[in-house]
Amino acid sequence: MANYLKEPNTDSIRQKVSNQFVCDKVVYDRSDFKLFLPNETFPMKKIFISYSQSDEGYKDELKRHFVSLINENLVSAFDDRELSMGGNWDLELKQRIDECDIMIALISVDFLNTGFIMKTEIPRAIEMGKTVVPIIVRPCDWTNTILGTYNGTLKGMVISLFKEKNENGTPRYRSGTREERDMFWLDVVKEFRAKAFE
Repeated sequence: MANYLKEPNTDSIRQKVSNQFVCDKVVYDRSDFKLFLPNETFPMKKIFISYSQSDEGYKDELKRHFVSLINENLVSAFDDRELSMGGNWDLELKQRIDECDIMIALISVDFLNTGFIMKTEIPRAIEMGKTVVPIIVRPCDWTNTILGTYNGTLKGMVISLFKEKNENGTPRYRSGTREERDMFWLDVVKEFRAKAFE
């Protein structure tokens, strides 16, 4: 009979012992079996969403698609619309960046042109050693900015565009439908499930 909850004995794996178990010398992620391990808890990731006010619709879409992660207490997501009324917004935003585990940057040309984001939010997150995750919501020259060295979700694909080929086989882009964007957001959520809780 296999010992299903025997802990791994290598030091590199032992650091993640709360997220893994061994069965027949194979290491498994506990999150793959969370339905069968009801008493298991996974540390909640605090997410700070950085975005331009022009892209608020994309921010709202992202938060709606994160509902399953939020309901499972895997993530909490904060954006500037949740600032305390009458509080010091600058101080509170910096505090939220300091406390977050992951900063999501919803990148567009308006994002790149927002001074507070590019001169305060992003540098602070980088300085604090936060995981910075670019999500490209509209086409722009983001790879030649301070964010260009970070891996974006969907391998840097643009959420708002859908790529297809014309009759000649030449690629062309068009604005994605709501359903196509929903598929992109679903892929973002799947990518978070696969990578954010390692």
